[in-house]
Amino acid sequence: HRKVEDVADTGELQRVYSLGSAVPVRPPPTSKGETIPQSSQSSSSSNATSTRIGKDEVLNMFEQGFSLGLIKLMAEMEENFPLRIWVVDNSGSMARDDGRRIVSTSGKRNDVKIVRSSRWAELQETVCYHSNMSALLSATTEFRLLNNPGSRNGPQRFSVAQRGETYIEQDI
Repeated sequence: HRKVEDVADTGELQRVYSLGSAVPVRPPPTSKGETIPQSSQSSSSSNATSTRIGKDEVLNMFEQGFSLGLIKLMAEMEENFPLRIWVVDNSGSMARDDGRRIVSTSGKRNDVKIVRSSRWAELQETVCYHSNMSALLSATTEFRLLNNPGSRNGPQRFSVAQRGETYIEQDI
């Protein structure tokens, strides 16, 4: 297993955080042999922007155990999925105590244990992780609660990176 320091100075790392533009492809045929209509933007359009994530973001993901191939795919996702939407179940059944959370037992990455929790605690941890990942990648993500929590408990919708990189710290 390679260490972050081993990867940090290689050309392989440079290729990950210096990605080019994604190229749209024609959608696959449906079961009847038809193709799904494409968006009004032409695939020959040259206004696509380059996907770039910095060395710090790549190293952060590598430290979490992401392979370089997966890091590259995560960086490219912004081109293919400019908005991610999560529907978060905040119904009463989420209070059940049949959830599972992964908890670190030391500072080491692989030293973890699985503990029982409520479904809600499991989901909260998941949403926190993915909102931080969205912030790291500057990937616009919206989280929508299934039920309105009421004005005293917070908004029904919240987002990360939707207002631009300047506001990401405030978003999370």
